[in-house]
Amino acid sequence: MKSLFLGKMIKEQENGFVKSILQTTNVLLWVVVLATLGFLANLLLKISTYGFDIGLKSTINTFEMLLSPLFSPLFWTSSPRTTLYYFIINLFVFYLMFGFSFGVRNVLLRAFCLVLVTIIMIGWYFVYILSNASI
Repeated sequence: MKSLFLGKMIKEQENGFVKSILQTTNVLLWVVVLATLGFLANLLLKISTYGFDIGLKSTINTFEMLLSPLFSPLFWTSSPRTTLYYFIINLFVFYLMFGFSFGVRNVLLRAFCLVLVTIIMIGWYFVYILSNASI
C-alpha cells in the first residue's frame, strides 16, 4: 500500500534534502492522524462507560497531560515551563534529527539513528509526564 500522504512526491524527488524533509513531514502527519484516532477512541470509550460529562473531562485531562511535554523544554527542570517558543524549538529539533536520519544513505546507520532519536524523545516525553505525576 502506498503512503497516504506524500508517497508519490517522495519517490519523485531527487534532491536528498527535500526528500528527507518530505519523509519527516510524512512521519509527522502519520503521528498526528494516529494520535487523533486514539483520542477519538478514548473519548468514545469513556463516554460509553462513564457518561458524556465525565468522559469528556477525562479525555480533556488526558489530552492536556500528553500535549504539555510538546510545549516544554527538552531538558527536565524542577519547575517545568510550557510556552509556544518551546513547541517551535521541539518541532525544529524533531525535523532536524529525523531529517538527518532520513538523509543518511546507509540503511543500517539510518535505522540506528531513527531508533536512537525515537528512544531519546520517548524517554524525554515520559520523564516529563512522570515528573508531573509525582509532584
